[in-house]
Amino acid sequence: MNVLDKALYDDAHIKGSVNVTLENLDEYAKKLDKNADIIVYCSNYMCSTSDYAAKKLRDAGFGHVWVYAGGTAEWYQAGLPIIGPAKSSYLNKTIKRPESAGHGDVPVITMDELARKLHVSR
Repeated sequence: MNVLDKALYDDAHIKGSVNVTLENLDEYAKKLDKNADIIVYCSNYMCSTSDYAAKKLRDAGFGHVWVYAGGTAEWYQAGLPIIGPAKSSYLNKTIKRPESAGHGDVPVITMDELARKLHVSR
């Protein structure tokens, strides 16, 4: 689940992800199985939107929610497949994972773990 605005999602997103902005999260969540695996991501390690959305889903009773904190930028920079023209400047800005990356009670999934889950290889 990509929680960026539609323009950023259309520019570049991970294949198979859906675009659900924070404004539409509550409504979209009503359609989901509370036991479904949900991976939430946004642009990069500096974007906290994914953390907020994942916490909101956890608080609503979804038990299998992860944050992919590296986001679209890390995925793109690793050469993993992206859908869209990938013209946004943030995609080329390298941001390392902060040492104190806290995600509260929401587990984090790494790029390699996500790639394995999606059957994508580098």
